[in-house]
Amino acid sequence: MNDFECSLNEARELVEIIIKTNTAVMLTAPPGVGKSSMVFQIAKKMGIDVLDIRLAQHDPIDLKGIPNISTDNQGNEVTKWLIPDFLPKSGEGILFLDELTCAAPAVQNAALQLVLDRKLNDYVLPPGWKIVAAGNTAEHGAFVSRLSNPMKNRMAHINITPYWSEVKEYFIENAIRNEVVSFLDWRPELLFNMPKTEESAFPTPRTWEKFSEILNVAYGAETKINGGKSLKLANTIIGQGAAIEFSSFIDIYVNIKPGEIIDDGKIPTYNDSEIAVKFASCGAVSQYFLEKKSLKENHIKNFIAFVENLEPEFQVKVMKNMNWLKNKKHYKACLDHASESFHRLNANLTKVII
Repeated sequence: MNDFECSLNEARELVEIIIKTNTAVMLTAPPGVGKSSMVFQIAKKMGIDVLDIRLAQHDPIDLKGIPNISTDNQGNEVTKWLIPDFLPKSGEGILFLDELTCAAPAVQNAALQLVLDRKLNDYVLPPGWKIVAAGNTAEHGAFVSRLSNPMKNRMAHINITPYWSEVKEYFIENAIRNEVVSFLDWRPELLFNMPKTEESAFPTPRTWEKFSEILNVAYGAETKINGGKSLKLANTIIGQGAAIEFSSFIDIYVNIKPGEIIDDGKIPTYNDSEIAVKFASCGAVSQYFLEKKSLKENHIKNFIAFVENLEPEFQVKVMKNMNWLKNKKHYKACLDHASESFHRLNANLTKVII
């Protein structure tokens, strides 16, 4: 693909601008990165509805409607097209033509007039409705029908690639398991990895989110998991390669004792080679500290000591978790009890994070 690529946040901003001109937008991205979710988020922000039409499930006649013979004012028989009942008749919203590239060419051709002229035969799309389409390409392993040049030329095109920094923010805000977030902090390249073989399961933001839900059912939301059982579960949803690495990371994660750090003040030291242990510790300690409903002064000072003992790269990760969770109680408590050196650290890291 030679078109420029942008992040989900950049794509969201572009869509919000472009649809105000009633220009149709085409979103192209790998499967499972959040195209559909982004469209619904935009609609929610604008206070409008989304009509989700999966074109791959339709025939051309579903869009054009059925011809019906009627009589005009002069008594002549004429053909009128009956309007499909699923198309909007009034109001405002986003007409979301999902899986456009998976639709048969005849269906794409039927949709061309809707994209070009905002109408189909006698049907006219109400002015308050915007058109957004989405799809994959053959590069993403999808069975696709290429868009015709006339169709392409009627749309603005946005090609999306997933970035861990943005997905992490979404994961934290939506309570994705801390083990998953900590692992992907360590191995962000496994956030999305298209299979090169016939493997059925592979990692995407969507499958990592589903995997977190599966772990919650298997272990409970607040119970530590073990590598052996998680390996079998992971194989089913994120694929064997990512599953093996996640399982190995969990064997490290479960041996982290954040209570000894926060409650007892046993601040660990790490060798330069213990990269995975550092990532696991950052996640486990941050989570344990943020789950403290009753903060004591020693909890806060021990947490600060843990952060100050880390290299800058890992200090940023811990502070990002503090900021992104919007947990003002714990964050403010740290600043209230912090030393001058920690305040300098916070000021410097805030510039990096923001």
